[in-house]
Amino acid sequence: MSPTHPITKELHCPNCEGAGASTFYHVNGVPTHSVLLFSDAADARNFQKGDILLAHCPSCDFIWNTRFDPALEAYGLGYEATQAYSETFNAFHRQLAEHVIERFALRGKRVVEIGCGQGEFLSLLCDLGPNEGLGFDPAFDASRKDVNRSDNATFIADFYGKKYIDTRADLFCCKMTLEHIPDTLDFMRNIRRAIGNNPDAALFFMIPNAGYILDETAFWDVYYEHCSYFTPTSLGALMTGAGFSVTDIYPAYDDQYLVVEATVSTSTPFDKSSNSELNGNRVRQFNENVTRFKTAWRRRLEALAAGGQKAVLWGGGSKAVSFVTTVDVGDNVSAAVDINPHKWNTFLPGTGHPVIGPEELAGLNPGLIIVMNPIYMDEIRRELSRLHINAELLPITEYMPRLVDTTP
Repeated sequence: MSPTHPITKELHCPNCEGAGASTFYHVNGVPTHSVLLFSDAADARNFQKGDILLAHCPSCDFIWNTRFDPALEAYGLGYEATQAYSETFNAFHRQLAEHVIERFALRGKRVVEIGCGQGEFLSLLCDLGPNEGLGFDPAFDASRKDVNRSDNATFIADFYGKKYIDTRADLFCCKMTLEHIPDTLDFMRNIRRAIGNNPDAALFFMIPNAGYILDETAFWDVYYEHCSYFTPTSLGALMTGAGFSVTDIYPAYDDQYLVVEATVSTSTPFDKSSNSELNGNRVRQFNENVTRFKTAWRRRLEALAAGGQKAVLWGGGSKAVSFVTTVDVGDNVSAAVDINPHKWNTFLPGTGHPVIGPEELAGLNPGLIIVMNPIYMDEIRRELSRLHINAELLPITEYMPRLVDTTP
């Protein structure tokens, strides 16, 4: 499950239809889903696996998993991706909804959200506007009683696709979903056809930031479900190639996300000769940096175990699954902690590490807690103080070995 040396192979880019892409990062045998809930450790360990072989397009900076197989995907009930149990994330979500409403003058309008999860964000847009909403997500669970859903929102537990081409809206919203789409250009062209001749329709998309992943050597943010990775350049190429005009692209959530806002356009297609943000060295060196990072983490965890101490992860989602599988931590990590009660008493896909609630930490008495997302550090400190847990708290981005220089 370790990265190999860079592999050179020319490929066709599904984002800008350009040629000349080459592969640079390879991980074998990773779970094809990271946030499916497993109540049995053996089932979690034996869950189906796939390979990751990332390629970079020099024309538009798009990065994608060339080994991705949609037939291995199983989105539906039991796919638990909500972040709504975090006060930090909820504050961000509300501010984002308020921004979207002001930015697009969303009052008395119709909003379609593609990949709405359990409906939290669409409900905010509907109630704060007020607006009418329609959300699509195959993992939507109407029976959930722990979600405040707007009476002005309707939800369809299905993928958004060509059969919904007649769906009309003033705003098409898509948060943390485009990275799951392999044929990105085809997907966006379908949305453009759905908009039709409505000149006032707009787009609001949010996705993980590939530049952040490369700069932080955040291999824990590379996992099978995420088959597509974006920079501002690749977002611009995609939007203009599909017939939209980009009005703004900007980072959010401590640069972990990228936001793109766009309107309908008949503008000139994206200029593929524009300068790449990700020069070849920067992309290729990610592979070398991951190797150093992975080795350093393995040694740290082995030394901790040799001293009779336990390590746990804070965060029982995709980042944790990618970390334990890529580093191959084995028993040197005891468990993953998560504040989402739906994840308690379940097991991480691929390795079977248990996911526990914060109240169970005292029984483990960990010496080290590795925080999978540093943005939650203050929130976690408060929780550990409440529980009287005195373990070392280490953000995953701060334990950095000496990395390869990524300057041109």
